[in-house]
Amino acid sequence: MKIRSKYKQNLIKGELLKLYKKNNPSLPTNLKKKLKINGEIFNKLSFPPRFFKNLSVGNFACGTGEFCFFAAQNGAKTEGFDFNEISIDKAKKNAKKLKIKNCKFYAKEFFKIKKKYDFVICTAALHHLPNPYDGLKFLKSRVKKNGFLLVSFGLSSSNI
Repeated sequence: MKIRSKYKQNLIKGELLKLYKKNNPSLPTNLKKKLKINGEIFNKLSFPPRFFKNLSVGNFACGTGEFCFFAAQNGAKTEGFDFNEISIDKAKKNAKKLKIKNCKFYAKEFFKIKKKYDFVICTAALHHLPNPYDGLKFLKSRVKKNGFLLVSFGLSSSNI
């Protein structure tokens, strides 16, 4: 059973990488503009930039790390995780370009992250998992007591 499950996971990962390479929606052409948009979104969600000061932030399925940069620039210690090494390499390069030191990135599978955070974010990824509900339960387990979890789910019409 375990071998079959691992095989399915590798198939899913392979399909996601093909889709990513074809569409690559998370490679912003204007990084500063993308960071400004992130700030506007979080203000509308009542998460003003000062909210992130001194928080530990885990971004699961971080893509190229734009949210990590936003939180780090506003005082958080951030860690971004993605199984896609292409995204992680880009995130690391952008962190250097932006001179952000309190932001680290790791190529790591979703369910292998053991650390807990004050603020966990996962956007546009849960619907790619074989069982999104298990993913949501796992994310909840990565949030420290009295912490925050922010997720978005992909639908055929958009993300919510």
